[in-house]
Amino acid sequence: MTKKKLSVLDTNYLFPRWCAIVGWCVFIVCAILLPFHKELPDLITFTTINIWPQESQGLLVTKSNWWIEILISGLSVSMLLVSFTRVKEEDEFTINLRLKSGAWALKLYTIVIVLGTLLIYGDIYMKLMTVSFVACFLIFIGKFQYELYKLKKEAQDEE
Repeated sequence: MTKKKLSVLDTNYLFPRWCAIVGWCVFIVCAILLPFHKELPDLITFTTINIWPQESQGLLVTKSNWWIEILISGLSVSMLLVSFTRVKEEDEFTINLRLKSGAWALKLYTIVIVLGTLLIYGDIYMKLMTVSFVACFLIFIGKFQYELYKLKKEAQDEE
C-alpha cells in the first residue's frame, strides 16, 4: 500500500471560482430575508420531533415553520462557498495567506464571542449568537481579501 504525499500546493479542498458568485448571491438573499422570517408565508411547515423542548416534557411533536432553519443553513453554506473558493492565481503565498487569515479571524472571533458573553445579556445576546456563526467567515473573507488587495497594490507600485 502506497502513501500519497501531500503537497504544499494541494488545493483539492478549494471550490471552483464560480462558487464565490453563487455563495454571495445566496448570502445576500438569506441575509435580507432573515430579519423577516416570521413574516414569510407558511409554505415550508413540517411536523417535527423537538428533542430539546423549552419545557421539560421530554420529546414533543410540533408543527414548525422551517424558514429560519433554511435561511441560517443558507447563510452557513454560502459563507463556506465564498471562504473556500480558489483565487485566480492560487500559489504557495495565497495558501499561506489563507492560513494566516483563518487563524487571525478565529482569534478575533473568539475575542468577540467572549466579550459578547461577558457584556451582553437577554434577547440581544441570543441575536448576537444567532448572527455570530457567520462572523468568523466574514472576518476571514475580509482579512484574506484585504491582504490580497495589499499584495496586488504592492505589485503595481513596484512596476
